[in-house]
Amino acid sequence: MCGCVGSEASALVESCYRLVYWLCARAATAPPALRFLRSRDYFLPRHAKATVNLETASVTTLSARSWVLRACACEAGAAGGARQHAALAALLAALTRTAHRPDQEWEWCVIRRALEGVPVSVSAPPEPRWELFHAHQLRAAIADCDLPTGLGGKRISVNRLHAVLARELASIRTSAPQRNLVALEIQKVLDYVTEVNRQRNLAATITHYYDSWRQLTEIIFCVAPQDLLNLESRKNLLLNILQDLLNKIPPAEVLPQLGNLASGTVLLLLVNLRHCYILQKRESNLNSSEFETTFFGPSNQIMQTKSLTLKFILHKILSWILVSGGSTQKMRVNLYGALLNFLNIVNLKVSPAEPEEEIMTATYVSRLDSSKGRQSKEESALKAMVIDVINGFGDKLCSIVCSDCIGAGHDVCRMVALSCLDTLIEINPGTDWMNTLTNQGYLRSLIDSLLQDDEGLLEALEPNPKSLRVVYVYESKLALLIKIAGTRLGAETLLAQGALARLAAMRALHCHPDLHAATAATPATDHDTHFVPSVPNRFRQILVPALALCDALLTSLGTQNHSCVIHVTHFLISHVECVDMVLRAAHPTSPEGLLVELEALTSVIARASHREVLAQVRAEPALQRCEAGLQRLRWLMLALLPRFQQPPPAAHQAADARLYCKIVCNLLVYALSALESEGGSREAAGAASAARVLLQHLARRHRLLAKLLATVTHQLHSVPAMTLDDMKKLLGEETPASASPVEVRAGVVSLLRERVRARRRELHYCAGALAGALQLLWAHARTHLRGVSSTDTMNGGDELLELRKEFVALFNDRFVEELLETVKNEPPIQRGFVEILLKDIKTMIQFSPL
Repeated sequence: MCGCVGSEASALVESCYRLVYWLCARAATAPPALRFLRSRDYFLPRHAKATVNLETASVTTLSARSWVLRACACEAGAAGGARQHAALAALLAALTRTAHRPDQEWEWCVIRRALEGVPVSVSAPPEPRWELFHAHQLRAAIADCDLPTGLGGKRISVNRLHAVLARELASIRTSAPQRNLVALEIQKVLDYVTEVNRQRNLAATITHYYDSWRQLTEIIFCVAPQDLLNLESRKNLLLNILQDLLNKIPPAEVLPQLGNLASGTVLLLLVNLRHCYILQKRESNLNSSEFETTFFGPSNQIMQTKSLTLKFILHKILSWILVSGGSTQKMRVNLYGALLNFLNIVNLKVSPAEPEEEIMTATYVSRLDSSKGRQSKEESALKAMVIDVINGFGDKLCSIVCSDCIGAGHDVCRMVALSCLDTLIEINPGTDWMNTLTNQGYLRSLIDSLLQDDEGLLEALEPNPKSLRVVYVYESKLALLIKIAGTRLGAETLLAQGALARLAAMRALHCHPDLHAATAATPATDHDTHFVPSVPNRFRQILVPALALCDALLTSLGTQNHSCVIHVTHFLISHVECVDMVLRAAHPTSPEGLLVELEALTSVIARASHREVLAQVRAEPALQRCEAGLQRLRWLMLALLPRFQQPPPAAHQAADARLYCKIVCNLLVYALSALESEGGSREAAGAASAARVLLQHLARRHRLLAKLLATVTHQLHSVPAMTLDDMKKLLGEETPASASPVEVRAGVVSLLRERVRARRRELHYCAGALAGALQLLWAHARTHLRGVSSTDTMNGGDELLELRKEFVALFNDRFVEELLETVKNEPPIQRGFVEILLKDIKTMIQFSPL
């Protein structure tokens, strides 16, 4: 009697909690219901803290707790969205703190204990041995009575099965004892089916409970502000929950639906951990290795044992990937996404504390061709740990990841697997996985699949495409190939496997959208509408990665590599109509998208036009038929420099100004190569004339940018003395109405740091273009002034005299001082380079025989 009353009470409690949840979940009833529950001494946090032994709890009790957690998730979402600080603080205090151990509050908090005792697998009841029924036919009859339920899943209808078996019994003409035996067998079947339903109900309840815990956990980390859950507590809680969850889930035995939910939770928790890592690194003034020590602990702890948190998390994720081959694609996408976020924590880019290392150490002189895959200057214990753990799994893990990259699975799974492989190669460029990729044919299959994507890419360039998935898969493939091309061995392998030959054969690269029609339609034509990118942007997603691969190959192998230049030149000539369209249409005030295409194109063309190598390449039988196309590219490239001698107006965005400087640098490199190979041709002379005008504009722009940089740097240093009104003026409309002074100050610091970085980048590119223009003028003067003879003076004396006058007028003492002023803060090698050029030009002007 007591058991019956207790069962009814549990069911009543479960129904009440379910009612509370639905009142909190529906938009019409949620606000008054939540206000009422908060007025009752914060009803939901109090009930969430209630201690229940989940290991021995009944299905009804487990379901009741599930509805409580779901209602708390609704409360967290509503309180966070409405900035109801007190309600959110009460809920966080109940879930993440404990009064017994305040020094380690996250160790015994409710949100971790809510997961601790929940079973994650349910054993199926053993099927009895049937004496009178044929097992195969009985299973078919049970399957016919397996009906879907309203909450998902299926349950066997006992009444329907009983009716089927009763009809079978009625149709049998046997003696009474035999009928009794059949009736007993029917009862045995019904008992078995009831047990199956009970286990299914338990599995569904466990999944429902875990889904409720998942919703609450994920939403807490999304809405909790830093003043309620600071970064240090958030980090410790995330690491401990991840460790609990991965330790709790046995990948090979977990319920399928529970595995999908758990893998998704691991993914989102790692996203939050990466965000936490980024925020703390932004606030830190430490370099990467020192910050790792403060964030995760000393390196000897990171590398000590597998049971330590980070190593344990990575090991569990990789182990799960190994055994999840037969699982759903959703689970594999979640696992690869979790791995990618973990690797991005390890491979996080430099912080604002060290923003200019790459830019300031790369001068015009030092930007020589070399391997893109450089080892980091500082040792990273995290990277060493990742390499050690991954190497421990051997070739099996590599084969699984590579198979998912080129397999027939879901496109999202392929993209995330490709991104993981990309990041792994970036972390460890010398990895043995390259041998597996090449020797087992994965790389060749990946390269051959580019042609298989060609038809889909053509369809994606239609005005109303059915799907854009093929474009994003293509981008993921090219990103991996670019990373492989970052080392000399990888670049040689790609050329040998025919990567550029496949790209040269793609028809999608012939289909550049009509630039004049797009410009004439409306200024916003090039912008994306709604969710779908515009046709020009879609084509750009196809073209720019292909050009980036050419650029990476030229960087790793060098511009004097004969084979590489042949392949790149063949790629350009194969798509010469597309190249022609971009080079003819571009000008300094073109849309940013077209400037991006032009910058990528001019970079590849300029670097593949080395004078000595190009002369050997033109002798190749395969390219002799392309001489007309090469001459066409030459005319177009030399005609671009006069068009770009005038910088864009100051009203243009900083991104456009940086692109302009990059394009000018590329054009100057090409013009210098043409001048050295062809001497005094009309086109080369026109490029040199444009360089004179360009040099003056760049010198003025450099002075302006230097002043703007000094102003922004002064503002950044003055932030501690700024008033709140001054800071809000700087932020403008970006300031939230309810932002605290601390948040406003942090926003101003972040904004000014970004402006300083943007100004420094722009100044750096401007200095590179200025040095390139000066070198072109030096080469022009050396050709026409230093090597002039009496015969030359008789034949073209007027032109040479005019040239000398122009140089005398340009390189007066004041302008030379201005040029020297632009390099006073540059490294000695850059400063010395400009000084030598100026000195040599002045000498040639002074001692010219004209």
